[in-house]
Parts: sequence; C-alpha cells; structure tokens
Amino acid sequence: MAAASEEICAFLQLVSGANRENNGETVENKEDATDNVMEKSETRWNSIWKMQIPPRVRAFLWRSAQHCLPTRANLLSRGIACDDSLSTQQQALVAMTLWSMWKSRNAKLWESTDTSPSYIVTRAKDALNEWSCMQRAKAPIHNKNSEHAWIKPPVGMIKCNVDAAAFDNNSVMGYGMCFRDSMGVLLLGKSDFYYSSSTVLEAESLGLLDAIKVAISHGMRDIMFETDSKILSDAIAAATIPINEFGDLVTHCRRLLLSRPDFVVSYVRRQANRVAHNIARASLSHPSPHIFHHVTPTLYPLIFNEMN
Repeated sequence: MAAASEEICAFLQLVSGANRENNGETVENKEDATDNVMEKSETRWNSIWKMQIPPRVRAFLWRSAQHCLPTRANLLSRGIACDDSLSTQQQALVAMTLWSMWKSRNAKLWESTDTSPSYIVTRAKDALNEWSCMQRAKAPIHNKNSEHAWIKPPVGMIKCNVDAAAFDNNSVMGYGMCFRDSMGVLLLGKSDFYYSSSTVLEAESLGLLDAIKVAISHGMRDIMFETDSKILSDAIAAATIPINEFGDLVTHCRRLLLSRPDFVVSYVRRQANRVAHNIARASLSHPSPHIFHHVTPTLYPLIFNEMN
C-alpha cells in the first residue's frame, strides 16, 4: 500500500508539474521531454490502473490529475457560484481532524505506530468535546434564580445527581454521577460509557441504577437522587411500568429503592444538574468506568460556585 501511495504521488506530481519542468527549453528538447513525460506518465498510470481499488477511485485519481474535480475554483471558473462556508462547529471539527491526522503522522514517523482512520476522527471529536466542556466549566455561573440552581441537601443527607449523554449518532452512551454532602463537598464521582443502540432515556435509567448500586456498595445512607429526566422520575413513582428495555431498568431501580426507604428519587431542571451533565459529557475522555474522589480541574468552577 505504501508503494501504491508513492506511485499516486509521483503520478500526480508528474502530470501537474510537466509544463513547469519544460519551461525555457529548446523546441527539440521540449519534444524529447514531452515524449519522455508521456512515456513515464503512461507507465505510472498503468501501474495505478492495476491497483486493487474500486473503479470510481481510479476515476477520482484521473480527474484529480487532470484538475477537473468540482472544486470551488473550478466551479467559479465556469461561472457556477457556490457557498462553501462552514459553520463555527464545522470549522472547529475540521481543525481538530487535521490536528489528529498530524498526530497520527508523527506517531507513524517516530514510533512506527499505525492509527486507523476511525480512531483519528474519534480522537478529534473527543478532544474537541472535552475542551468545550472545560470552557463551559470555566465560564462564570450566576445562580441568581435559586429556583433552578443546585440546592445543598439537608444536614446528614447526601445528594447524588445523575445524567447521561449520547455520542456518535447514539452509537455510544455515557453517564455520570456526583455524590455531595450537605456542605456541597464532593464525596464520590463516577462516569462510564458503553457501545449500544439504546436511547438516551435508557442511558439515564442505567445511570440511575448504577448510582443506586454505588451508594449501596459504599454503605451510604439517606440519599437524594436527582435526575433531569422527567420521564424517568415519573416512571419510578408510577403505578405501571412500560414493557420494554426502559421498563426493565426502571423495575431494577424500584426493587433496590424498595429495600432502601432512605433513598428517594426526584426531578430537577437541567440548570441544577450541571455537574453530572459535565461528567457524562466527558465520560469518553476517561477509562470505563472512571471513579474519582477529588474535584477535577474541569469541575472545580461548577462545584465551587454551587458550594457558595
């Protein structure tokens, strides 16, 4: 494959640079050079044509060599107006992808490490998402409206906020949780992700179920669980349960809650669930599962603001 890539590069350079190489020569030399170029071009093109790739890719190489791809410059030269502007988000993703490709190039050059194209794209998306989460966390948060702000639990009780997030067109689900005491001090945080075609609602339910299990395994008592999913909180208290995957998860949650009357589940607005939301959004940036007992730099501004 490396040899094929070299052939492609040499071929494209040959075709695009043939005219420039012949500038300033005599007529006889130009004719000889043209014959030589045509002979080399034919040899290299035959080599490329024998490559085991789809015909449409061979056609793409030929069109690229002939400068007849419908690029913006070619379209404009034919009087065809085109809007190639990208949104701010698209520009950021393109920049991150180029950065990720450069890292893979250096890894191959200096460490002989191969990187798959899917990993290059995934790394770019994850790095951009983590950076965006950090920027949002750094932004000052003014909780002037206490109705929608996170509220500390009563003395002697613990509050656990839970949230979920979807990635890669819902092919990856992540969730996060945060246990804090009556002073707002972090006791335990956890994030996890899994590859599945489940819904965000199911991920919210799985996050709540895991949070209940974590509380039980750590011997915690008097826990107030909060979720920003109204459907989930209503299903926990409802008389009937849906007969589907979501219903199965709700059933598991209710069984554990019945054994622990000091555990309660309630609904809060998203504005009061920011910490769990940020943990869930950053779940892909950590091992699965990821448990921590100290405030991370990305969460510090949020937690500090809510403590005060």
